[in-house]
Amino acid sequence: ADELIGKPCFALIHEEDQEAAQIELRKKIAERRGWNGWVLRWGHKNGSWRYLESNAVPILGAAGELLGFRGVDRDITDRLEAEEKLAGMKAHLAHVARLSAMGQMAAGIAHEVGQPLYAIGNYARATRNALAAGKQMSLSDLGEWNEAIAESAERGAEIVRRMRTFARCGESERSPCCLNDIVHESSQLVTFDARTCGAVVNLDLPDQSPCVNVVRVEIQQVLVNLLRNAFESMCDSEHRARAVTIRVESADEFVRVSVTDTGMGLAANIEQDIFEPFTTSKKNGLGLGLAISSSIIEAHNGELWFEPAQGGGATFRFTLPALVEQHDRGD
Repeated sequence: ADELIGKPCFALIHEEDQEAAQIELRKKIAERRGWNGWVLRWGHKNGSWRYLESNAVPILGAAGELLGFRGVDRDITDRLEAEEKLAGMKAHLAHVARLSAMGQMAAGIAHEVGQPLYAIGNYARATRNALAAGKQMSLSDLGEWNEAIAESAERGAEIVRRMRTFARCGESERSPCCLNDIVHESSQLVTFDARTCGAVVNLDLPDQSPCVNVVRVEIQQVLVNLLRNAFESMCDSEHRARAVTIRVESADEFVRVSVTDTGMGLAANIEQDIFEPFTTSKKNGLGLGLAISSSIIEAHNGELWFEPAQGGGATFRFTLPALVEQHDRGD
């Protein structure tokens, strides 16, 4: 510590933090107030930078004048690095879960992409056959068939875009998003699953869509997981109408999203542990989907929970902090 004596403290702070630190310290001096949890980067004698968390209280004289500060600094570099590594591992696990879901939905994806390709082929063959037969075709007919081909191509491209976005790795920046749009996109991702199950997906969305600051693909992942769980539950229900309702509603400073199905509900022995890793009622399930979904919502400062649905079935609800701005419903 002897080599530090006589050196100005700001010379030891990272240059990117110096200006803000000086402004904040002047403010504390003027207000004669201490601080808690103030994190700055300080230089180490080995040339590295360490994150120090500072806590201090003011020392006041008899007349209330500020004499100085007394505090303690704690090196939290290792903790921050561990948290960053853990966040990276969680993001990787979430991406693996999305890829796993994509693999399970492969048949549905092929079917959804196959439909517009089939339509394109039909119109293209009709045009080819008409030309080969030497038929006189009106420009309006040609225009109509060409428009149908273009629309089918755009539909196929949109399906591929949604799937590629859902499977993409690396998106971690939050941005303002229209929640109604996320719900629409998520329901479209599982269209084939719903059709296979014979289920109807009902959307109960407000006219003015809430705006949320989220990682879009992660909220899609939560909704897709909840929807696919609902479909699987309802496939075991032979004597009930199969329907899933996604409802979005404002709740004070939060937005609440609920996914309600008419399936078999949850077994009583797993209700309390349903969000714990490796808890599942599926024969071939890993029990990670809800655990990952819960961690995603918690990372967005929200909460995910389960409630039995009235008349049977299950309701999963989650909240997200709402942004002030709203958007018209895009349906």
